[in-house]
Amino acid sequence: MKASACRARAQGPRSRLRCAVTALQRCNWAAPDPLYLSTTVGPLLTQLAGASDQELLLLLHKFGLRAAPQGLVIPLNLDLNALSAALQKYQYMRVGVLGTGAYGAVHKAVHRETGELTAIKQIKMTEYGMCEATVREISTLRELDHPNVVKLRDVISSAGSKHCYLVLELLECDLYTYLRRRPDAFDLQRVKSVMYQVLSGLRHAHSRGIMHRDLKPQNLLVGADGAGGRVKVKIADFGLARGYLPEVDQAAAYTDWVVTLYYRPPELLLGCKHYGPALDVWSAGCVLAELLNVAPLFRADSEIGMLYDIFQKMGTPGKGTWDGMPVSSGFPDAEPQPLHKLVPRLSHDPCGQELLGGLLALDPTRRLSATQALRHPWFDEVRGAEEEALAKAAGGPPAW
Repeated sequence: MKASACRARAQGPRSRLRCAVTALQRCNWAAPDPLYLSTTVGPLLTQLAGASDQELLLLLHKFGLRAAPQGLVIPLNLDLNALSAALQKYQYMRVGVLGTGAYGAVHKAVHRETGELTAIKQIKMTEYGMCEATVREISTLRELDHPNVVKLRDVISSAGSKHCYLVLELLECDLYTYLRRRPDAFDLQRVKSVMYQVLSGLRHAHSRGIMHRDLKPQNLLVGADGAGGRVKVKIADFGLARGYLPEVDQAAAYTDWVVTLYYRPPELLLGCKHYGPALDVWSAGCVLAELLNVAPLFRADSEIGMLYDIFQKMGTPGKGTWDGMPVSSGFPDAEPQPLHKLVPRLSHDPCGQELLGGLLALDPTRRLSATQALRHPWFDEVRGAEEEALAKAAGGPPAW
């Protein structure tokens, strides 16, 4: 970007800040081009140094940048990488804390120029740089572009920094929190809307050869979507995501230490290391049951306990129900309980029972795919409106 073009667009310090960040990001930090620095970066930094924003001036002074009568004083040892990250981070003003975890903290922030509210995920760096989960999340979110997948706005990092920052779009809260605050808000039509969006996001990820591997209400973000009381849903937290091979039998072995226990499918609980996107579909089925019951369908404190609970409710698998079961179960024989008893809200809804049974098939090869689930008649009531909303958000015609 030419300095003249930036100056033409810049109407204030915020626009100049954006141009300076863009110019610095295009630098070869290891061996910067002196001409580019003098003709493009230098003038932009000079404009920033002449701003009246005291906080910004203090930031520039930390890097030895000061306005002087003869022009901007730029130190010979200026760390362009660190300056770029600092200015990039300065674009966002923190206004609160949304949550904390083992990875770090999530802050609510506002973009100083656009006023857009964002979520900034602060993640601890290792001695070697970004951890594997962070790299996975960044690469996955850059690959996926869908209205039902949270958008990655920016990545802020620099060599030697203790943290890196993922700037994400902000929604009201996660589905777990929303469900606990307003359990009465989930009438059947809203449940269908939420699940259609979850499955739409999964269909997109699976079509790109990506498994989420940790789908649960806490990793589904929700927010108001205009008039009519519709809730928009976006899949988030792709730290455990990974690519997969279409032919599961020929796939490389994956770790089975994924998916939160309540939403983990039986094949993973049995130690299977060759799996595919069907594990996300099982988790989606668990989410559907939880939306209807306002409580998890399967609960236990251990993997063995989870298997016992699953088999007691869905039936102990055997010949004809799961021929390729990884190991002999050794569990007591149990007949599957009727789904209308496990999920009472589906008592008079055989279509809903059929869908839930397809999502929670014990044999992963018999489980519905996300695409098949979206075509199920249970969604007929909401499919038109959901596809129109999806097309509107994506900027194209409805797919259906």
